[in-house]
This record gives sequence, C-alpha cells and structure tokens, in this order.
Amino acid sequence: MKKGSKHTEESKKKIAKISKGRKHSDKTIKKISETLKKKYKETDFVNPFEGKKHSEETIKQMSEAKKGKKLTEKHKKKTSGTLKKKYSSGEYVPYNKGKHHTEESREKMSNGHKGKKHSKETRKKMSKSGKANPSFGFKGLKHSEETIKQMSTSRKKSFLDGTIKVPKNTNKNYKSGYIDELGHYSRSSWEKEVCLLLKKNKIDYEYEFKTFKLVKEDGNWCTYLPDIFIKKYNLFIEIKGWLGVNNDGLEKYYLFQKQYPEYNTYLIDKKNYNDIIKSEKIEINKILEIF
Repeated sequence: MKKGSKHTEESKKKIAKISKGRKHSDKTIKKISETLKKKYKETDFVNPFEGKKHSEETIKQMSEAKKGKKLTEKHKKKTSGTLKKKYSSGEYVPYNKGKHHTEESREKMSNGHKGKKHSKETRKKMSKSGKANPSFGFKGLKHSEETIKQMSTSRKKSFLDGTIKVPKNTNKNYKSGYIDELGHYSRSSWEKEVCLLLKKNKIDYEYEFKTFKLVKEDGNWCTYLPDIFIKKYNLFIEIKGWLGVNNDGLEKYYLFQKQYPEYNTYLIDKKNYNDIIKSEKIEINKILEIF
C-alpha cells in the first residue's frame, strides 16, 4: 500500500475474517518483542499511537470483544511477574503515588458504594480465594508498634470529634454512644456519669488515654485500656459495672497495678459507685491518700 492510503471497509472485513482465530507462535511473539524493544532503545522510534486516544465507539467495541474472555493462569503469572519487576526497579511508578482524593471524590465514591452488596456467589468466590491463598489480606502478618499507635490515635480522634459515632443503644438504661455534653463517646452509663461528675468538678481528664501491653501469668500477653486518666495526679480510674466484675477486666486491672507501679490507680465498682454519684464529687486527695 502507498503511504497515506487506507483500506476500504470491505478490505478490513476480509483481513479480519482471514486473521480471526490465528495466533502468533511463542517464537514470533518473542521476535516481535525484541525488535520493538531495540527500536525504542536505539532509535527515535515513536509509538504511532502516542498522544492519541481511542474514540468512545472504539472503547466500546474493545470492551465487547473482551467480555467473557478469561486469561490463562500462565498469562496471569507472566503479567504479574513483569509488573512486579518493573515496579520494583522503578521503571513503572504507580499513577496515584503521592496523590490524594479530594473530599468531593471521596464523597462520590462513598455514595457510589452505598446500598451495594456482594452477591452470595461473589462472597463465596472471595472466601474460596482467601482460603486458597495463605497471604490473602493481612493473614499471618502483624502491624508494627508505630502503625498500631497511629491507628489507635486516629481512631480515638475520630470518636472524640464525632466523625465516628457509636450508635446509641435502644435500652434507655444503657447510655453507650457519643455523649454531646462530654464531647466524646462512652462505653457505659457508669463511665458517662463519672465523666460528667469530673467535668462538673472541673477536673481535667482524658478518656481511654493509652493502651498498655500486659504479660499474663501463663506468659501470653494482652492489652489493657484504662477508662480515665487524670494527668495532673498521674491517676488512672477504672470503672467496672455489674457485668465488668465477671470478665477478665479485673484481672487486667490488677496486672496493670503490678506491672506499671509508676501510675496511681483507682477502681470504681458496685461497692463505691453509688456513694460517689450521690455525693456529686470525686475527692482526688482522698484517693491519693491510699497510696
């Protein structure tokens, strides 16, 4: 064909019909690949499609042609290996590296996913895939201490400023959730009342200030998050309601006392809770006399 001339529609259909179903051998594919690499590297050869874009019609045709087609495991493995190699060498850089979604984009994505649910078939496939792949998700991995701290701080901040709100329980006697008067959430009615009392007495405190690592008697370790911290007095207050005395909360409280003696601690439970609430004050000085 002469330069600049084009195939007629009839010619294109004939060429397409003849070529349909044909495949290059591995040897030919390798040869084409090496030739193109050499052209790109050693000459000023420019991809003829550089700077151009497919039309909407062409994109639709390409999409329809690929529907229902599945890549072979060999093809998937080869593609994965090539991409990993190029990303690790720095030849490829993720298109979104260093970029952040705008608030508008986040809202659009959020609204787009709202109400959507995976079908039973999809969930089954995801489950099967996860079980077959030992490295699926985060299985077998652990966050670093720094990451855990960052996640904890971020989560607490979201709870405290109301970005994440704990749903209020329908039981009127159980006042868990975000408490407007306090400006943070509360896990129970007892914790809420004690925090309100501290606020009323103008005692500065921090709710769920820090998580501590504890070692149990059997050698295993666990974490402990005291309820209230009063920095001025280096004092942690633990509140245990009627249910709290039956779980491992008290065990953790006593382990904390032994393993972190540098802190003052005080337990509010069913024995003294009513007296404290009725008196409408928490006498810190009397608490500190215990130590």
